Amino acid sequence: MKKGIVFLVASLLLLSACGKKEVVCSGKIEEDGKTYEVRITGTLDNNKVSAVKASMIFGDTETADQFCSIMSLANSFAEDDSKKIDYKCDGTTLTIENYQNMADSEDESPIGKTKEEFIELMTKDSDDKVTCN
Repeated sequence: MKKGIVFLVASLLLLSACGKKEVVCSGKIEEDGKTYEVRITGTLDNNKVSAVKASMIFGDTETADQFCSIMSLANSFAEDDSKKIDYKCDGTTLTIENYQNMADSEDESPIGKTKEEFIELMTKDSDDKVTCN
């Protein structure tokens, strides 16, 4: 009986993790002499990206505050609320819930792309610094 319950619980945990379809790209980015970690998660629905979340982890709060100020400034220029960036600043971490709103054009938006297209978009300018799985 005990083995059956353990097997059932293990199976449920395994199945729930397998049912979650995400592609995660992460790496270190260097800009203006500063390095930060980035993690971009695309949620897949029907084999297409339906939502994108990004986290940036900086080495110090000053740099994080600068990036948070940029997000605030970008939101002040948004045409309407649907174009605003949903972000949260917490110490040295900046989390963006709707990363797709940062795309400059429809072609650059990850929404609607396949997993392979998403990976290509996330890694095309990274010089092998960003990897996806």
